[in-house]
Amino acid sequence: MTDLFTEESNVRYYSRIFPAIFGRAKNSTMFDSLNNPYIDFFAGAGTLNYGHNNDLFKQKIIDYIQHDGIIHSLDMMTEVRAEMIANFQKFILKKRGLDYKIQFTSPAGTDAIEAALKLARKYTKRKNILYFSNSYHGMSMGALSVTPKKERIGIPVGYSIELPFFQENSPTNYDLGKYLTSLKESELPAAIILETVQAEGGINVASEEWLQYIASTANEHGILLIIDDIQVGVGRAGDFFSFERAKIKPDIVCLSKSLSGFGLPLAVILIKPEIDLWEAGEHTGTFRGFNLAFLGCNESILAYWKDEKFSEQIKKTSSFLRDKLNKICTPRNYQIYGIGMILGIDILDGELASKLKTECFKKGLIFETCGPKKSVIKMIPPLNITIEDLEKGLEIFLNVLNSN
Repeated sequence: MTDLFTEESNVRYYSRIFPAIFGRAKNSTMFDSLNNPYIDFFAGAGTLNYGHNNDLFKQKIIDYIQHDGIIHSLDMMTEVRAEMIANFQKFILKKRGLDYKIQFTSPAGTDAIEAALKLARKYTKRKNILYFSNSYHGMSMGALSVTPKKERIGIPVGYSIELPFFQENSPTNYDLGKYLTSLKESELPAAIILETVQAEGGINVASEEWLQYIASTANEHGILLIIDDIQVGVGRAGDFFSFERAKIKPDIVCLSKSLSGFGLPLAVILIKPEIDLWEAGEHTGTFRGFNLAFLGCNESILAYWKDEKFSEQIKKTSSFLRDKLNKICTPRNYQIYGIGMILGIDILDGELASKLKTECFKKGLIFETCGPKKSVIKMIPPLNITIEDLEKGLEIFLNVLNSN
């Protein structure tokens, strides 16, 4: 059966680095076809913040299908769509003093990025977008235009400008205000797009002060601020939104990955009302109304975000994980990056990091590497992972590290 791998396109990736045939998964553990368990410190690249087959949502989804609930409806209003919008507004936005309209895009995170860039240009009547070094925003044309590795596209891409990203471990900052002041009015960008934590770029965490500076400077020059919270939102950084710690209010927020709660495809952009200049049907898509994803999102909100308990638990688990990693990394002079439940260990050697990933997989632990040199081991387990499973995974990691 493994020969079937060769029937897929060469573009396949994860089945190369995790060469197993998986059959089932529960909470923070995946099982292959031989029933071998793998502790999951990858969580679908941040899509499974609540774990695999979460019992709090699963039966609701099964019941919905059993009762012939609507699955596909374009952007027609359905009961579960209405419930999701109402609860997202009540428990996520209004609780945080945020005033946004919700736009459902096509289901992938990169579709949310495309919509945000398109709307920013429509609203400001400007062309350029500012983005940052080591960023990652998706694989569609517009998203790649604001991603450093433009050579992937194969054709020239314009109307985007790269700036250096400021992080906790960076000694200098870039004077954005001075740069913008040097531009003519006609040269000002439409928007600044950034991740407050660069998940693929090496777990680079933007300081609160820098985020506040970016937000105020953008506002001063009439530039929209787009926050890409696709991977580090929905609790990954500790709070529901990764930018909450900086007390800023972006003009547009992009969400996807764990938004549906169950690993089902769902993507949105949150838009300040005055920016919502779309004409009806101006930005559309066949799969912008996946009702099972609405149901999962709604149930995850009710289960985890009606109060602050889950956010407090995330921060406690993060503290436990960081303490354990400090004991492993300090004697080896490995740096730990990150916040909340997205932590990275800089092994300094991309080849060694890749070898550790391979050896840990063989022993039953899944994680990915990231950063420009792929030297940062990226740990993003489910937010509700048990301490027992964390310790099991860390034990495998430590044993493999000791043998290398």
